Amino acid sequence: MDWQSIRARFPGTDGQAYFNAASVGLPCAAGLAAADAARDALRAGASDLFAHRGPALQRSRELLAQLFAVTPAEIGLTTSASRAMDFVAALLERGPRRQIVMARDEFPASAAPWHARGFEVRFVAAGRNGLTADDYAAAVGPETAAIVASLVQFADSTRIDPAALAALARMNGARCVLNVTQAAGAVPVDLPATGADFAIGAAMKYLCSGPGAAYWWCPRHLIERYGAPWGGWMGLEDAMRMDPRQRRFKEDASVVEGGCFGHIPFAVMNPTLELIEELGVDRIQARVRDVMEPIWQWADQARLRIRTPRDPARRGAHVALEVDDPDRWRGALDAQGIRVSARRSALRIAPHLYTDLSDVDRLIAAARTLAT
Repeated sequence: MDWQSIRARFPGTDGQAYFNAASVGLPCAAGLAAADAARDALRAGASDLFAHRGPALQRSRELLAQLFAVTPAEIGLTTSASRAMDFVAALLERGPRRQIVMARDEFPASAAPWHARGFEVRFVAAGRNGLTADDYAAAVGPETAAIVASLVQFADSTRIDPAALAALARMNGARCVLNVTQAAGAVPVDLPATGADFAIGAAMKYLCSGPGAAYWWCPRHLIERYGAPWGGWMGLEDAMRMDPRQRRFKEDASVVEGGCFGHIPFAVMNPTLELIEELGVDRIQARVRDVMEPIWQWADQARLRIRTPRDPARRGAHVALEVDDPDRWRGALDAQGIRVSARRSALRIAPHLYTDLSDVDRLIAAARTLAT
């Protein structure tokens, strides 16, 4: 695989060592060109705009469906992970149970919609061996509506066993909801194989959309059971009839696309998703692990505590290192054109398919200076 030619497709790699894909993934050149085309269509007005918007969104559904091994009818598009999680909360709000169980270290997008709708959210702490399905078990009971979990945790890259979590939920008559934001595009995600009921995610990380693109996965039988999670007019079964007396909504996941939200982030995402489909997530995962190996070795030599699980099956694409002052490290590295982030008192290093060993050498050389 010619990884240098793949890197060349991402102009943001010029002049910087980018290890911040867990915050915002770099868009590819074809994605930036798609954004320019979308802006041109906007300048031309309604006819060109909607002629561009429809195919871009349909392509996004198709590509996301391929990524997750589902059908396009099970994918709905929206603007943020919080919004996508709120769709799930709106459906489960119609049931009798009012309790949600999630990890104490979940990202707030997984929790805020449940708080806003008045659910009791029970938080669980990771055990001595890191976060596993067993840590959730004591908190789940007859009032639990759902177990909500990130497939890969944003702070330390811990990867949960989704099948074990889904089995625990089923055993207690609850639903399993996955946030796949930090996994999609970086580790393989076969959603039906997880046993989960719903999944949501933001595309601005490893799918390289920029802000404003997100999605949910909802099998048709759950829409048929619960109904539409909200009442946007384009979610109506015959929306273009433009009759306000209509009451029948679509019965697929696109029902959440109820209004004219912006499509440019999805147009930016699509070429990267096509590249991910061409390469295969397995190959990308293996490449990132190879690139990251020197960082693991250096961290061990420097005697830094690594918060991320060492078992490759139990981690995502990024690594979290404990350093004396993560914000100082981040600022000092940023001044040298090395992009990382500070999360939960650790330095988060998040490469992607465009990262190469020259970036790693640059990071380690700067980190050695900061560690002394």
